[in-house]
Amino acid sequence: MNRKWCFIFSFGLVMGVLLFNLLLIRHLEESLLLGNYMLREIPFIMEDTKGLFRYCLKIRLMPILYLVIFSMTPYYRLFSNGYVCVMGLLFGILMSFATYRWGILGIALCMVGMLPQFLLYVPAIVCLLNVCQIMHSAKMIKLCGILLGVVLVTITGVWVESYVNIIFLKSFLKFF
Repeated sequence: MNRKWCFIFSFGLVMGVLLFNLLLIRHLEESLLLGNYMLREIPFIMEDTKGLFRYCLKIRLMPILYLVIFSMTPYYRLFSNGYVCVMGLLFGILMSFATYRWGILGIALCMVGMLPQFLLYVPAIVCLLNVCQIMHSAKMIKLCGILLGVVLVTITGVWVESYVNIIFLKSFLKFF
């Protein structure tokens, strides 16, 4: 993985934690996110696995499409670095929110919610970011093959998120 992306992700992570602690913590009591009601309703929402698969597929493939389109512009570095920074920012906000709401159990909930599918998503995104950096100079056949691989790994991750992760989450939510 590129060290620059680790630095940019870490910068976004720190900004997310600061943003949560300085601005968003005031609105926490009004939010139902990660609240008791939400945690009780998650198992019932997850019963429609086909609908969940379609929803996750749309959510996970859109950033890939956007990164591929924007990587064809002269500002491809700005878009790929911005994507990494935003992912760090969102991760920082989520972890801060979960920690504030539930403590160490909230962090464990987020980790259970992200695993095992993020073991597929992270390498796919890193590979896609590498492709975005070389898109202007590489052969199109090679790029199409790599992009197809990224899409297939992402679809596999969506399947894992929609069908396998539900089992982990339902088991873990018994602690709440």
